[in-house]
Amino acid sequence: MKSFITRVFAVMLLLLSVQVAAWAQDYRVDWFTFDDGGGSSFGGAYGVSGTIGQPDAQPPPIMSGGDYALRGGFWFTAAEICVLPGDMNGDGQRDGDDVQAFVTCLFGAGGTNCPCADLDSNGSVGDEDVPLFVTALVGP
Repeated sequence: MKSFITRVFAVMLLLLSVQVAAWAQDYRVDWFTFDDGGGSSFGGAYGVSGTIGQPDAQPPPIMSGGDYALRGGFWFTAAEICVLPGDMNGDGQRDGDDVQAFVTCLFGAGGTNCPCADLDSNGSVGDEDVPLFVTALVGP
């Protein structure tokens, strides 16, 4: 009986020592990606945008503390494609509804959202596009 109790005690001691070793491990989350959704968050002068599980495109992830640093992967955005040059509102017609948007792009207030205003396809909207726009608007 004494031998049995000694064996049970030895097994329990062995099991407890394995448990203690498991408790002493460091916390770690391996690299995973969930690939779902994303969004932006803004507060005061700060803002951040991200995607859940966005794989990073640079070497080791760079996060920092003092004076802030945050680097991540990249988001792919397709460039806007103009199907009908001069159709500024995308309704499939060149008409009076397109004039104000063309003028806005001509004076640079349209930013990079002006592919349909670049009628001569030189990569920019300028004075050379005006006669082409008028011709497209009133017809040949």
